[in-house]
Amino acid sequence: MKLSAHMSLSALLLAGCLLVVTIPSRAEQADWKLYGSLDFRAAGGQPSAVFLEQGGVMRQADGKRRVWSKTIPMREFDQVSADSVKFSAVVQRAANLHEQGYLPPFAKLDPDLSEEDIKDVVYKEVAADIGGLPIANETYYEVDCGQGKLRELGTRKSVKNMLTEIAGIKDWQDIPRDSVADVMRAMVCDGTREKH
Repeated sequence: MKLSAHMSLSALLLAGCLLVVTIPSRAEQADWKLYGSLDFRAAGGQPSAVFLEQGGVMRQADGKRRVWSKTIPMREFDQVSADSVKFSAVVQRAANLHEQGYLPPFAKLDPDLSEEDIKDVVYKEVAADIGGLPIANETYYEVDCGQGKLRELGTRKSVKNMLTEIAGIKDWQDIPRDSVADVMRAMVCDGTREKH
């Protein structure tokens, strides 16, 4: 009897370890890339920018991709300008990237963006990279590139600037064409917005 109870405890510990391996923590020095904006006002929220961690995209053997995403309320970018040290660092780094000819992945998918829009995207990416901006949530996604589907593997919401785990694995969903999720799919899968 003790052996089976020990085996059950071992099985639970193993399952817990597998869950930790499945949802890795993201790097603090992340390479955040803007992939769109969302307006959550109808749900009591606010307009927000969404980013994916480009350097942390995990390619699975079956062709799927896993990636962290974070949502930052737009008002937080206005707060950067109120902090002169942070603002200077963001502006300087963004200017350096622009001088080096950096073109954000988002701009590669939308060739109609104006020069000012591209500068704004670079500014937001740098501000997201430098850190310290309060976020609304972080979500760990799995994207099925071949099927044009995605699912959430885990979500952490910000409550009083503290991240709290609130959701586990959700069901697969079709990615609507020309949606923000479609831009994310293109960025982590193949870099195109062709029909999927």
